[in-house]
Amino acid sequence: MSLVPIPHPRPEHPPAMHGPHSMTSFPQFDKTSLPATVPAASDALPHGVCAVPDSCCRLVTLHGSAARFARQAWRALAALLIATPCALADHPTVGVAGAGAGPINTANATTLPKGLFALTLGVEYVNVDRYSNAELESFGEQGIEADSANTELVPYIGAAYGVTDDFMLGARLPYVFIYGIREPAEGGGVADEGNVNGLGDTTLFGQYRVFNDTASQFEVALIAGMQLPTGADREHAPDGDLLETEHQPGSGAWDPLLGVVATRRFGRHTVSTQLMYTHANTGSQGTNLGDVINYNLGWSYHVGGPDPHVDAEPAAPHVHQHADGSMHVHDDGAASSGDTQGPAHAHGGEDLGYDLVLELNGVRREELTVGGVRDGDSGGNRLFLSPGVRVPMSERSSFFASVGVPLYEHVNGAEHRTDYLASMGWSFAY
Repeated sequence: MSLVPIPHPRPEHPPAMHGPHSMTSFPQFDKTSLPATVPAASDALPHGVCAVPDSCCRLVTLHGSAARFARQAWRALAALLIATPCALADHPTVGVAGAGAGPINTANATTLPKGLFALTLGVEYVNVDRYSNAELESFGEQGIEADSANTELVPYIGAAYGVTDDFMLGARLPYVFIYGIREPAEGGGVADEGNVNGLGDTTLFGQYRVFNDTASQFEVALIAGMQLPTGADREHAPDGDLLETEHQPGSGAWDPLLGVVATRRFGRHTVSTQLMYTHANTGSQGTNLGDVINYNLGWSYHVGGPDPHVDAEPAAPHVHQHADGSMHVHDDGAASSGDTQGPAHAHGGEDLGYDLVLELNGVRREELTVGGVRDGDSGGNRLFLSPGVRVPMSERSSFFASVGVPLYEHVNGAEHRTDYLASMGWSFAY
């Protein structure tokens, strides 16, 4: 059975179900993470540094974005996979959200401008509504292959790079800690399987903006990617037994993902909706952790910020934030924005304000199979209500945090339910 959604990714956020760590949601990056003065393209990245972005949305299952912010505004959203609130699953689900203007766990259709690199450092936490030893013993007596874990902690690093103004590439790499794994022992009692930690599966993705109406501030993007079997999948219990794949940091499987995201802005408000499908293939120990569908709806409201701009032209190239939370780019003396075109103007304040966020993050996971045999005590459908906040720390970086509580959980058999999910992190842009 299992303990997410997004991100994910499975990129990483909603929870308990089977699958390696991540919920469908890739790292998203904050508009406030943009520098006040944009460097030349050659200064965008340090020599030798590669650019790429898990969700915050992840799903934990037990049984598993300057180089040149030119001409367009970056409005970020990841994460629930890690991610989406977190997806509970010893194996999270992919996510394209995590840190950026707009929702936190729901992806944003805005892509990074050409040449811009963004980095996110975050952590996701899942607290499971765990089973007692007595309950596990009872499951064992009934022949039910239940198991339990106390918590899961997933630090991750995400990166993204704008290849063109409408296409970006990203990656997410998690490190997974699972604490308090227990299951019914053969012959009675409860077996303490201990704790496990290790590198998780890497998610690579591409996001292409297929529609961008600047008049209505409505955008649509397609996302495609792959979760790679980079995670540890041969970890052992204290007694030397090989842990089941649903309790391993990695899945050992190559899992493709495909999704669509739409974003609309109304002044200080941003609304995004995302649908992501991850196809699970068979990995370690003949285990297939089950296909995952992440569905998210997120809203954010920008509070405060600089005064409206007037008069003089700032030094170009230049990026600044409007009082309504939008970003405005001056490139070689020309002013442009992702949602407005306007004449040059100057700043009247320095307060960057903050974003209030409220999301619905859902994840549906199929039952896992081992050796072709379906586990009826795994998988299910979960929906989380996730309030959050994003606070600019400077014009280059911001802090974000989100907590997810279950609104609805329909799980199969003895599959775990979720107590709550949490995620936090920092995003930077160069």
